[in-house]
Amino acid sequence: MVLLNNWNLRKNNTILHVKNPATNRVEAQYTVTDLGAVLGAAGAIGGRHRSKNDVQDFQRSSFVRKVADGTVQFDYDIRPKKLGLFTIFYPPYFFGQRRANKTMHKVPVEHAVWIGAQLSQLSDEQLREGFRAAGYNRSTTESYIRVLRSRIKQLIRLRESEVAVRLRR
Repeated sequence: MVLLNNWNLRKNNTILHVKNPATNRVEAQYTVTDLGAVLGAAGAIGGRHRSKNDVQDFQRSSFVRKVADGTVQFDYDIRPKKLGLFTIFYPPYFFGQRRANKTMHKVPVEHAVWIGAQLSQLSDEQLREGFRAAGYNRSTTESYIRVLRSRIKQLIRLRESEVAVRLRR
C-alpha cells in the first residue's frame, strides 16, 4: 500500500486464512478490495497534502525515508493531525490510521526486499496492461510506470543500504 501511496486503508485490506486443498494446510492470503485512494500523495486528515490519481503528486512523493536497525522507514504519514484529531470521535478510523502508520515505519528490510524482488518480476508490459485496463492514457501510464520502477529498485537496494550501515559501525 505504501508503494502506491494508499492513504485510505480502512477495511480495504484483509488477511484471509484459506485451506489449500492440495496441501491440506491453511494459508494466509492478503486481499485488497479498494484502491481508490492511491497514485497521488499520501497524507492524513488535517496533515500534509493528500491526493489520489494525481501523477504529478505521485512523482513528487518520496518513498524510503531511511533504513535503521534492520527496518525500513517509509515516507508515509497518515496519522490524523490538527483538525483531523477530531476523528478521535470515530475511534475505528482514528486508531486504524495510527496503527497503519506505525506498521509502515517498522517493516523489516528482508520483507521489503522480498516484495521488491517479487514486483521486479512484473514486466513493463504487464504494468502497462493494468493501467490500460483502468483507462489511463499512454503518457500518464508511462509516468506512473517510471515511478513504480524507481520504487521497486529502491526496495531491492535496501539490502545494500543495511549492509553498508552495518559495515560503518
